[in-house]
Amino acid sequence: MLERVITWIPDAVMGDKMVEIRYSDYRDVGGGAKLPFRLHAHMGDHPLIPGGHNWMDLRVNDAKVNVADAAQTVPDSVRSAPAPQVRVTAQKLGDGVWLMGGGSHNSVAVEFKDFVTGHRGSAG
Repeated sequence: MLERVITWIPDAVMGDKMVEIRYSDYRDVGGGAKLPFRLHAHMGDHPLIPGGHNWMDLRVNDAKVNVADAAQTVPDSVRSAPAPQVRVTAQKLGDGVWLMGGGSHNSVAVEFKDFVTGHRGSAG
């Protein structure tokens, strides 16, 4: 059974943040399926959030699989809605330094010999 997932999530203000999601209290819900009845999420250390913090603790009371007629119809307005479009433009600021502008936030990309790094901040 899956116990935890650790990943990085982008944040418009603080940059990339480590997030850990833990799955526990697995129970048989029928049909040979087991589901976690507790999900816990924690954002890891960041200079602005020393020690990190818990941001979700979900406890499930009941779950079923293969329930007859459980599917919901997707409204046409949702099904045909256009995907959001953001135009990003690159502007060279100097050798190996690029401003990636567009949308509600801008990024700066910096080229190094063996890697590229960046920082994302607000547009205003």
